[in-house]
Amino acid sequence: MPVARPRRLSLAVAVVAVLALSACNDAESPSADPSAPTTATGDAPAPVAPAVVTLVEPGAAPRRVVALDVEEGHMETSTLELTSTTSVDFMSSPPITVPMTIPFTSTVADVTDDGVTVEVVYGKATVAGGGLRKDALDQARKALGYLDGVTARVGYDRSGAVTSRDVEVGDDAPDVVGRILEDVVSQGSALAVAFPTEEIGVGARWKVASAISVGGSKVGVVSTYRLTELTDAGYAVSVRATQVTEPGDTLAGKVIEGSSTSTGTVRGQTGLLGPAVARSSTEGDTTVEVGGQRVRTTFEVTLRATTQ
Repeated sequence: MPVARPRRLSLAVAVVAVLALSACNDAESPSADPSAPTTATGDAPAPVAPAVVTLVEPGAAPRRVVALDVEEGHMETSTLELTSTTSVDFMSSPPITVPMTIPFTSTVADVTDDGVTVEVVYGKATVAGGGLRKDALDQARKALGYLDGVTARVGYDRSGAVTSRDVEVGDDAPDVVGRILEDVVSQGSALAVAFPTEEIGVGARWKVASAISVGGSKVGVVSTYRLTELTDAGYAVSVRATQVTEPGDTLAGKVIEGSSTSTGTVRGQTGLLGPAVARSSTEGDTTVEVGGQRVRTTFEVTLRATTQ
């Protein structure tokens, strides 16, 4: 049975948020306190609000149920390559383009009739300079540097939807950085390719509604999928996702409004957790009130993810 792969396409949005904090460091923004306590988590993964999957069109025959089909102990390595271009409407700041790479290893820790539990260990992220000043680049690299060694434990049901999530942050990570890293991981796991529980065939379409947290702000996500290929060797889907951020206080300031749209493709391979190849393109903007002044940030992100 083809494997329904957890999708990490919108992880880029969380990384852009980290870089936006660096780009806006001339404004009055919160700073990390090295003596602040580290964000810690318990042994049991925390439950998350379930995604709502609605089948729109079952597709052509032959049809089948697409479900996670992996063995306990299976291990694989994945790499995210993404390039973000960010423009901040503040003091005539020029656009900033930053390429980065984030590696991680996934291990299937447990398999039951109801779902699977996966342990994800992130490696050292690399960040190229792009248009960042040296101090801002150093700040971005330091923030993403805490990702190295971070472990996430994520539970999925058989359809590929996230049911629980827990993140372990290093003891030396400031609390503010710990929360940023939790946002990075939560975006990656929350935007999984959740397949319908019904039988589907090529041409099938379905919608997935979910909610995630980014920087302490609630984000509603609606993704529309179309199955373009389904064989014993794997599957391929196209996806379009929209995100809308609720107003409220966040790590970067008070969010007034924010939204983004992503389009992409995911090709899964039987026996793999991660996508053999996934590509996406995202455009969005966010307006944040910092120190009594509103700052609008627009961003474009291209991403390529591979697993072996």
